[in-house]
Amino acid sequence: MARLSRFILVFPLVFLFLASDVSFGATLPKDGRVAVVMRGSGVLGRADVAGAASAIIRELSKRGYPVVDKDRLDAMERSEAARLALEGDVEAIMALGRKYGVRYYVRSVADGHRPVVNEFGLYTATVTISIQAYRASDGRYLFADSTVGKEVGYTSEEAASKALMVAAEKVAVALAEGEVVSKPQPKSGGKTYTLSVSGLAGLVGAESFRKDLQAMTGVDSAYLKSGLGMASLEVVFQGTVDQLAGALLASFSGLVVEGKTPGSLKLRMGK
Repeated sequence: MARLSRFILVFPLVFLFLASDVSFGATLPKDGRVAVVMRGSGVLGRADVAGAASAIIRELSKRGYPVVDKDRLDAMERSEAARLALEGDVEAIMALGRKYGVRYYVRSVADGHRPVVNEFGLYTATVTISIQAYRASDGRYLFADSTVGKEVGYTSEEAASKALMVAAEKVAVALAEGEVVSKPQPKSGGKTYTLSVSGLAGLVGAESFRKDLQAMTGVDSAYLKSGLGMASLEVVFQGTVDQLAGALLASFSGLVVEGKTPGSLKLRMGK
């Protein structure tokens, strides 16, 4: 227990555990319980993350989601599988599914960027919450999505807390209404390529890479399949694989092409 407590102090962690009665578009079926895990990083403290988690719980409750009793929730938080699942361990995700009746597991990271002072002497803060969803029965990756909250406050702490709450509210709506990123469909003339990218800073870094990729000239759409370990993305690009590689090298400083096939690129992001 002491070991887990130390882990929580470094990475603020909150579990939301509820019975599934929601469809994420056509991605997450309505056939089982959902467990949601939140970890905070950057300028966010444990209390900030706990408050955001409570806001998500309240919103889901308003929408008719029954929350699992506190005793079961506490037991799940104390388990070693919970710590490993937070790092994306597939076996741990499956273990949580078997022991606690979890059908779908959603891993989320709340990243608080350092607030900046605006021209009025107030602080502006931005918080990004990124999520990944898995089917707990077999550990299959389902989808990824992210939301952003931006708010102003009289102090940096107030601004960050308010921005986190805005992002959390968006997450709750996305969980309830299925507003998730959908897999891209190739446009006329576009071709789908698979990118495997190492050296990114976890899920947050992978999502940031996806957004920059989406903004590149010639890219119709970019989809993050997995942000754990080596990130995997699908991109629809108006050109050949060689042209895509050239565009990537021109757009991302420090990027190295380590491998290439007609339909894929293996990339490494340098320091």
